[in-house]
This record gives sequence, structure tokens and C-alpha cells, in this order.
Amino acid sequence: MPCSGKKPSTIIDERFYGAWWSKRLSGKRVNQLTPNLLEQIKGELTQKIHAPQTILHYMKFLRHVLYATVGKSGLPENPFEKVKLKAIRAGRTRFLSPKKEAQLYEAIGPTYAPWVRLAILTGMRKSEQFRLRWTDVDLEHGFLTLGETKSGAVQYVPLTEESIAILRNLDSWQRSKWVFPSQNPQTHLNVDNFHGRLYWPAVKQAGLEGV
Repeated sequence: MPCSGKKPSTIIDERFYGAWWSKRLSGKRVNQLTPNLLEQIKGELTQKIHAPQTILHYMKFLRHVLYATVGKSGLPENPFEKVKLKAIRAGRTRFLSPKKEAQLYEAIGPTYAPWVRLAILTGMRKSEQFRLRWTDVDLEHGFLTLGETKSGAVQYVPLTEESIAILRNLDSWQRSKWVFPSQNPQTHLNVDNFHGRLYWPAVKQAGLEGV
């Protein structure tokens, strides 16, 4: 509501979370909201590779609604007393709601939206993503091998079905050893060029800050 004092973007996000929980908990009574059920739902969100901050938003929204409408004392068993919500360290990292994520995809366009989605699903840094070789990709077993990482150690990134589908739709393997080649197939795409010429303009066009 306009008189709530909340930002319009916050109101939109809360409506999204409210609709999601209404659908997920359809037909369930308050006394059926057990810690086991909430842990199960938290696991479902994790499998969809939602960022930890986003999962926290989902869970905190339901907790707020329960406490505001029913009250702690009105719950037969307060499920959130036994559900551990991961603390997110304060910092400059920005996590997008599904709605804002969609705005970014629309701004950057259908060609590059899957690239951004792959970054979100895998958690790869931009340098790791654009230096990825096809020999690093194992679609059959569902993982990536990152040989050049910030820590200096080899890391393995599990792939979801959606990640695998995105990689299967790329045809760069036909002309280059790089998953994301530049116009010269002998070299990978320049990270800074993509970031400066395509990604940041899309972020600004979508009206996002701190992304």
C-alpha cells in the first residue's frame, strides 16, 4: 500500500513472495507448518539454485507473515524456532529477486540472457566463465572443471538441468575450443569488453543498482 512507507520495489517483491507461498502451501493449515516441511521447502529452493540471500528473503517473508497474522503464541508449534536460517554476511553483493532478474534478461536481450543466467546458476566469476573451454565441460556427468580460479586450486562446478540445457544450445564448439569465443575463434571473448559494452548498459537500462 502507498501509505505503508515501503518502496514500490519492496511492495512488488513482497507480492511475488506472497503469491509463491500461497501456491506452495495451498490447502495446508497453520498446524501443518512443521520444521520438517520448511526444511523441505528450503531444500527445494536450493535445488533451483536460488542465491542464499534470495532463499533468506523467501523464508523471512513467511516468518513475518506468520508472526504478524497469527503471532508466536498462536502457533501450535513455532516451526521457525527449529529452522536454521543462514546468516548472510553484510557486503556490497547484490542479490536479485526473480522479477528484477527477469528485467535484466529483457534488457540484455535473448542472445546474452542465457549467459547471465548461466552465471547465476553456477556462481562462476566472469573471468572463469569466459575462459571456459569445451574440454572443461562434462555435460554427461553434469559438471564443469575450473582450472584457473581465484584461489589457485582446481574447482568443480555442478550443473543443473537448466545449466546443461543452456550449454547444449551453444554452438561455439563447432568453431572454437572456447565456450565463449571472440570474433577470432582462437581467443575467448574479452571479459572487460562484454562487461562494459553489454552487461553494464543492460543493468542501467533495467534500472538496477549495485548489481
